[in-house]
Amino acid sequence: MQDVLAKLRSVGSLSLDGVRPVAAPAMELLQGIAPRAAQSHYEGCALSADGRMLAVADAHDNAVLLFRKHAGAGFETVPYRVIEGEPAGLDFPHDVSFGPSGSGEILAVAQRDGVVSLFDPQPGAGDAPLAELRGAETDLSFSDGVAFVPPDGRLLAVSNLLSHSITFYARPSLDSVCFEPRPVHRLAAGSIMRPDGLGISPCGGFLAVANHGAHSVSLFRRGADGGYGPRAMQIISGPDLVHPHSVAFTEGARHLVITNSGAAHVTVLARQQDVFGVSWQRMKHGLPRFTPKAVFDRVNGEDPLRAGRRVWRYGAICWC
Repeated sequence: MQDVLAKLRSVGSLSLDGVRPVAAPAMELLQGIAPRAAQSHYEGCALSADGRMLAVADAHDNAVLLFRKHAGAGFETVPYRVIEGEPAGLDFPHDVSFGPSGSGEILAVAQRDGVVSLFDPQPGAGDAPLAELRGAETDLSFSDGVAFVPPDGRLLAVSNLLSHSITFYARPSLDSVCFEPRPVHRLAAGSIMRPDGLGISPCGGFLAVANHGAHSVSLFRRGADGGYGPRAMQIISGPDLVHPHSVAFTEGARHLVITNSGAAHVTVLARQQDVFGVSWQRMKHGLPRFTPKAVFDRVNGEDPLRAGRRVWRYGAICWC
């Protein structure tokens, strides 16, 4: 099984009445990156702001793999760096996110034991974390998803599987890699159930939460206080959502892409505006599939959640 890079093509525009998209997008496979070993268990992935670095969390090997973009459309298949071992101290890394720091970027890694570690992703940097969020004061609990909040990255959002919540942490400036341990916002809406992946629109105005335990995705609008909610502006559900794992907005929040742990397809929704406000509605085309059904069924038969979780963490790497 492999990590998959893909993009949206033939996006088109939305109709003015907001009823349907003029042109439905299709998924174009760019590249497959094979795991280091058969037992490797790829989870979250993320692109740097300039698109030149790809980070992939390997939960089985307690490692984060970093790949460089090559001259073409894809990435080198051999990582330029692997963050692992005793200095890194990773324990089931589940998600990753790049964020601004001074003149460069830092990498946040969410781990299942309720820890978020921050690393320097540059070649040659040390494997010890620059800073960490951990301890009872943080309210972290089975941290499955992590995302820097656009547009400035001063807030860090973390999903907590066991407490059915999203917690937000602040830092005093972009020059600092240290976030305050006490959450500045906490989102625990009734529609959030075992939250997995997080997706935040590029402007920071919308938050999407993949509800692994409810087979749904909750969408929230950002308020004047900088937090999201308290109630969902939209809840997306249906038979095509099977333990949703990751979510991502494309540029301008024109589309929302959802992957599944329990199904070998992704769901693509288009942003629409009507008299009732903004929403994201399903595109009128088939559900894109990234692996032969026989392969997915074999791996999924060994572990009902493993196949989707390993292969379909596409959400963080959308282009349009």
